[in-house]
Amino acid sequence: WPLEFAGRDLQYSEKTTNSGFVHELGDPGLASASSTYSLNQVMLWWPWLLMGQQPGFLVWNTHGVKLPGLDVIEPGSRRLIERVHPAVLGKESPWTGYVSLWTEYPKLRVPAKP
Repeated sequence: WPLEFAGRDLQYSEKTTNSGFVHELGDPGLASASSTYSLNQVMLWWPWLLMGQQPGFLVWNTHGVKLPGLDVIEPGSRRLIERVHPAVLGKESPWTGYVSLWTEYPKLRVPAKP
């Protein structure tokens, strides 16, 4: 198999949970309800890791809260985000123009010359 893939099958397991308050969901004056998010994911190597020939898998666990607005981001964290990922903040669709790691990345990757 190419370095981008571990085989012909994409093995993937995900459990995502969003929790919030019922009273916020029922409030027509509230534009955006608060939410707590958690994710547990088990999957094969991401293609960009180039570990397709290696046995193993990825395990992701994450937990976070939905921000009520960008103004609550600490100034130091905001500067870091703006420097490292300038397209993420300030656009309604920050992922426009990105490629799929599973379908497009392997076609676009140019192997390094030895």
